[in-house]
Amino acid sequence: GKTGGYNLEKGWKSRNIYDLVKALGENDHMVKCLAGEKCVREAKCSAKLIWQKLETVFVDELKNIKLSELQ
Repeated sequence: GKTGGYNLEKGWKSRNIYDLVKALGENDHMVKCLAGEKCVREAKCSAKLIWQKLETVFVDELKNIKLSELQ
């Protein structure tokens, strides 16, 4: 736009939201431990498996939504 922002490459309509998140360099993990960062609760955490499953579903959904659908 006039005051900044991003320009999308040709063929952007066929790209998905996940591609955009990755291109912007955003963290694509829901919680730090899934990104490989250490957590003080890691040894006794019962939620990590749940977060892994949720993240998989979330990422799959982002990959299924084309940017062209957001217009």
